[in-house]
Amino acid sequence: MGVFENSVSGMLAFRKALGTTSHNISNVNTEGFSRQRAELGTRTPTGSGNGFIGNGVETQTVRRVFDQTRETSVQRNLSEFQQLE
Repeated sequence: MGVFENSVSGMLAFRKALGTTSHNISNVNTEGFSRQRAELGTRTPTGSGNGFIGNGVETQTVRRVFDQTRETSVQRNLSEFQQLE
């Protein structure tokens, strides 16, 4: 891969990240919506005589961002509420 392909991989990865940000902004007032985050990582490097040559970046995954402690608390309180009801 050359410099051009590395540059294109970066633009495509950040296009996906920008799309994820746009999705977050569009749903900011949606009840129950959890923000998402695009996680980037290196593409598999190419071996050469002196080591490895990088091949750019890629979007590895899009993860939902939430607080597990808060989620557990909500579930526990909801269960307790239903028992008392």
